[in-house]
This record gives sequence, structure tokens and C-alpha cells, in this order.
Amino acid sequence: MKKTLTTISFCLLLAGAAQAAIWTWDGPNPATSRWDQANWLEEDLITRSTPASLDTTDLVFTNGTNNSSITRNNWTVRSITFDDTIGANGHIINIFRSAAFDRTLTFSADSGNSSINITSGSIGDISIIGAMGSTRNGDISLGSSLDIVHEGTGTLTISAPMKGTNGFTKTGTGSLTLSGVNTYTGNTVINGGAVTLSDNAELLFQIGATAINNEVSGNGIANFNGEFRFDLAAAGTTVGDAWQIVDVTTLTETFSSTFSALTTNGSFTESGDEWTIYENSVGYEFSELTGMLTVIPEPSTSALLLGGISMLALRRRRN
Repeated sequence: MKKTLTTISFCLLLAGAAQAAIWTWDGPNPATSRWDQANWLEEDLITRSTPASLDTTDLVFTNGTNNSSITRNNWTVRSITFDDTIGANGHIINIFRSAAFDRTLTFSADSGNSSINITSGSIGDISIIGAMGSTRNGDISLGSSLDIVHEGTGTLTISAPMKGTNGFTKTGTGSLTLSGVNTYTGNTVINGGAVTLSDNAELLFQIGATAINNEVSGNGIANFNGEFRFDLAAAGTTVGDAWQIVDVTTLTETFSSTFSALTTNGSFTESGDEWTIYENSVGYEFSELTGMLTVIPEPSTSALLLGGISMLALRRRRN
């Protein structure tokens, strides 16, 4: 009986392992550049086929004949790696089919995290874009938490909007630029290199009860040139409620002159390094210096409080 169970377990393990597969892009057909054609080599690096769209699929991009590729269909992958052969021409992944279809590239792992890996020998810039030249959208869904490990010398630019309830962790010395209107609600962790939010790009922060929110943290470099958009629909409304949006104690962060703060309903008003808006019958203030969002009294409340203090002082003076 024990031997039978062991045999069954071993077979199940082999079956599970067989599901994982690596496809390597060498792009021999520059006329199409499509993921859904045989522009890929299987693990034997001989057989050509189209990758499976699964959470066990690992894709490897090399410096092939064609340094741009088009997903064309919806795809799910566990990992994408850009290897040491990526030269100065880099690579562009376009999440696109035609003007009639929206397309999504989903990062989802059967276990653990999904990943984007750029090896240290990769020298070209790499871009993941959404439906360039089309009125339709191409985006990225974070079905699992995403590890972005960038050790190359070029810049990784993700202009396709990222969505989902997970976030990502950036490690490695390479630079990452986000230039899309992102709506993912997981955390952004920068533990190496630099992450830049481009002008007109967005990060979304979902605000709940005090201290319940997604945030930007880590020990790397963060350059905020774009917009923070706060979803305050479920936000706390008690004066003093606070949320750490950017961990300024560990990050090396910069808010540029093009940075701005918005909500899903309107825009904050800027005064120096502080941004203020009034929603939910209270005021919310975001400080670039502390990285905190806090609930503050409404102007009328402040005026009444100040007036009461003044009247009390006047009465004491008369007495």
C-alpha cells in the first residue's frame, strides 16, 4: 500500500512538473511578430510551436531576428525573461491585436509570485506597451504579486496600464519607468534601482479606515513626476485618521514640479508641499514631506474653533 501511494505521488509530481514549460523567442518571422505563431522554440531549442497561455508558462526573449513582438490574443504567463543577448535594440512587447479588440497580458503563477527578469548582460531598453496606434486598450493584469528583477543597463518602461488587486516588488540595479494610468491596488515595493512615475502617469491608492491602504515603500529610489489618484469612497472621516502613502523614512523619493494629487472625483489644491481636498464632508491633506494622507478639519470647523479660542481669550482679558 505504501509503495502504491509513493508511486502515485511520484506520478502526480511528474504530471505537475510536465505542465511547466519554457518557450524562447527568436522572432524568425518579422512579417508578423505574433506570439500566436511559431516564432518560439520549445525547451529543446529545436521544435517550433506557439506557447500555452497558462500560469506555468515561462517566456524567454533573446536578441532574435525581430526585436518587437505582438501578443495579439489574451495571454497568461508565469514569467518573462530578457536574457544576456538583448542588445542595443532592446525589445518591445505590444499588447495588441487590432482596433476591434482589447487585450490583456496576465501575470499569474501557479505558486509563489510571477516575474519579469532582465539579466545583467542585457543592454537595450525594453518596453511593454498597450495597443500602440489603436483606439483599443492593451493592459497588464496582476493575477499574482509580480517580482521585477532588473539587472540590465537599459530602462524597462511599462506603459501598458497595470490593474488588479496585487502589486509588485522591484529589485536589481536597473531602472523602471511607469508611464500608464495604473489601477492596481497592491503595494509598490522598491528595493533596488529607481522607479519613475512619468508625467501624466498614475498610481491609484485605495483608502479605507485609518492606516488601511496600499503604499509605496522600500529602500530604493522613487521619482514621482505623475499623479497620485486616491479612492476615498471608503476612507475614514475622523479628524486625525492617517495613511502612510509613501514611506519617506526608507525611500529616496523626489516629487517633481509636474507631480499632482487627484481623487476619483476631483483634484487636490496645492500649497507648497501639501495637497488638500474636501470630500466626505471632511478635508484630506497629502504631504510630500511626510508621505502621509490625513483627515483635517473643514475650514468652517477650523474657523469656529479659532473663533471660540479668540472669544475665550477676549473674555479672559476683559475679566
